[in-house]
Amino acid sequence: MRCRQVIDDKQKLSETELEQLWELGVRLLDLDFDEIFDKDQLVYEQDVACGLIAVAVCKFRGWLNFNANQEPDCINYLVETVLTPPPGRKFDMAENIMDTWWDSFCADALPILWAENPDTPVIRQAIGTLIFNLHYNTVQRLFHEIAGLRLQLGEDFFRLQHMLLRWSVLRHRLGRLGGKEKSASEELAEETNVLLRKFVDASLSPTIPRWITIDHTFVDHRSSLNVTDEFDRQTYYPRPPGIDLHLIQSAHDWLPDLNNAHSETERLQWLEFWQQCIYTVQWMLGEGKSEIEKIDGTPYQFDRWLFKKLPVILVSTKTAQEAESLWCPILTLGAPAHYWIDDFLSDWWNYGFSSDTQGQQRFISVWKEIWAFTQTSPAWNNAAKRAWDMDKSYCSLMGLGELTLSDGFWSTDKKHLVKAMTDEFRLWCEAKLPANTCARAFIKFLTKPVAESLRIPGIKWLDQTIAQHGFWRNSCDEIDTHMADLLDISQELVKQGTETRTIYFRLLRMLVEHQNPQAMALQERLGG
Repeated sequence: MRCRQVIDDKQKLSETELEQLWELGVRLLDLDFDEIFDKDQLVYEQDVACGLIAVAVCKFRGWLNFNANQEPDCINYLVETVLTPPPGRKFDMAENIMDTWWDSFCADALPILWAENPDTPVIRQAIGTLIFNLHYNTVQRLFHEIAGLRLQLGEDFFRLQHMLLRWSVLRHRLGRLGGKEKSASEELAEETNVLLRKFVDASLSPTIPRWITIDHTFVDHRSSLNVTDEFDRQTYYPRPPGIDLHLIQSAHDWLPDLNNAHSETERLQWLEFWQQCIYTVQWMLGEGKSEIEKIDGTPYQFDRWLFKKLPVILVSTKTAQEAESLWCPILTLGAPAHYWIDDFLSDWWNYGFSSDTQGQQRFISVWKEIWAFTQTSPAWNNAAKRAWDMDKSYCSLMGLGELTLSDGFWSTDKKHLVKAMTDEFRLWCEAKLPANTCARAFIKFLTKPVAESLRIPGIKWLDQTIAQHGFWRNSCDEIDTHMADLLDISQELVKQGTETRTIYFRLLRMLVEHQNPQAMALQERLGG
């Protein structure tokens, strides 16, 4: 719809064109939508009207003010649509991302009107009611708009966040009922109404409580952490925190890094929010309790969103303690949570490295703290239960995860980063190169131009590993291929000192013995 493109700045519109669009919309509203769409209505007249009003409010405020006779009617229409919405659409769902429906347009326009009329009860009621909207995307859009007005709104912004948090608990409880217990549903509906009334009359506290202090959250009624199957294998199933985390995600997606806070107080509030997010994931995954050996599943949507957000937050922390409060809870979970650790560390590399020098220095500093932790933590000890599950995590720790190696992250402008990691790479190779997964990743990394400074020591580390542990089994073909690529692009090493030359040809002979075609051709080019 054209209205959405204009609001999102994807299309320009002059005032004359606005008037033409407005007239077209008025003509459309004269149509009988019920008759056109019969039973399965795809478009409501409220979609058209709210879209036009949102364009005027968001982009042509002066025009709307000039047409004073229209402004009150427009405001009333938005409010009435929110408070008495049209029937729900067939097959609609909370995850629907349609942004051309009435609720999305109301989420665009009402925050502006609220900032202009902060004490008007009906506008406050409409804002609060939008929080209860079915669509997560509408809540995300609403908070994105309101966040830009938070200084004007003052304590009301925190009241809205407070209401959102409590509603996330109520929404989760309602979802668990599934409409089966009428009395319980009615009780929760009344709690929701009370919450809305407190927001409207501003009696709701602007102090946002810690999540864990809210009733019905972080409660696990299970008699045992693990479930035992018929083969006597024990599995831990993540426990729900009693909060609609998708709603929390939607309402906080607007948050930038900590450096963008307007004050130190706001910065610390943001930091506390992220700390509560990471604690919640840690709690869901069992808090690293020793009796947990395997966690069922892979990261959930909220987890993936959080892991993508955290890298820039970590880089914008001021102290090692602040950063540790965000990365440590995940890394201490160890092998049972290896899928979560893999994603966290992969996203750290893919989203955390800044383009500015100061950000890069902070990135390296935080990473070295993470590295140091993994060297002493029992959760990262090779003797830990199911330690083999951590091989991919060890690769991700060094920026050698599959996505990081393949998506262009390791461009030549990061040679200084590789040099800064040389000591850690040496220690990592001593401990982890015997593992097939780690060897494949490291050899592939050495073939990249960015790793040029590591090639000579890297080839020596590979040779030492083979001498101590033998050549890698079960994946020889893939390792042979990467090793042949490495030797092919490193032919200048034959001109190096005796030790390097000897190692080079020793590795080449191994590949020839494995009948690797590329190695055999390389040996022939080098004179047999």
